[in-house]
Amino acid sequence: MTNCDGGGWVSADTTDENGNFYFMMNEPGSSPGTTNTKIVKLNNNGSEQWSQELSSDFETSGGGWDANRLIFDTQGNIYGITSNNHYYDSSDNQTIKRTLFKYSSTGVEQWRVEDTYIIEAGSHSYGYYPLEAFVDSSGNFYTSRQREFEVYDNDTSSHNWFQGTTINKYSSSTGEKLW
Repeated sequence: MTNCDGGGWVSADTTDENGNFYFMMNEPGSSPGTTNTKIVKLNNNGSEQWSQELSSDFETSGGGWDANRLIFDTQGNIYGITSNNHYYDSSDNQTIKRTLFKYSSTGVEQWRVEDTYIIEAGSHSYGYYPLEAFVDSSGNFYTSRQREFEVYDNDTSSHNWFQGTTINKYSSSTGEKLW
């Protein structure tokens, strides 16, 4: 895989039971700016079978955190997550936008949903832990995210450390968040 401008990177990859190779490639725009994600399927001989692009008007701060995953269900459908953040400094809120999607094995989009959450100004994140995802036997899609962050209290000049984990369940047929 070649990217002529050198600005893209492969952010997730996996193979299916037939040896087909799938990957997501992030292609950032200007910094700050938008990021496009391309999902590509190659057969076991390396020939491209299909590709899909997930574009967003979400403006990111560039170079930030991303946590992308690709997984399959037993019918060969592919599920994925791509995340971007908008964060400039500790006086701004940090917005994390995740796009969750499902495609058939032939590259037809089944659904796409966006999940956005905010980290309030004054919370300084020190690390995000890899996002996990899995599909149950009914095709429901589960995700988790964990982060570690510090909150500085100006009034007391103290630092408090926190960790948070969130688990979500999404419908296999619509992508609707169930819980």
